[in-house]
Amino acid sequence: TGSIASLKSDEFTDGLAIAPEQLLNGKIAGVNIVQASGAPGAASTVRIRGNSSISAGNDPLYVVDGVPLQFASANDYVQVGSQGGTTPLSTDVSNPLNILNPN
Repeated sequence: TGSIASLKSDEFTDGLAIAPEQLLNGKIAGVNIVQASGAPGAASTVRIRGNSSISAGNDPLYVVDGVPLQFASANDYVQVGSQGGTTPLSTDVSNPLNILNPN
């Protein structure tokens, strides 16, 4: 089963927010938003209905102006070593919603 929640732009006029996902905080049931660090533009972890899922991920699907946006998770960013091995990069990846133009 699935659940769909949507917010209209006029619902974002109350309060102050530095990042777009902060506008969602407390407005949609079952959504947990945690900022990874205090650095400007740092990624936030957005989880829907808990931290684990049996058959799918818990990352949200963002749809802006009818276009679905997909972003790589922090675990998808790896550094290839000189010996051919890979190591995960920092989980403090920049916020993927920073690409949105507010105009």
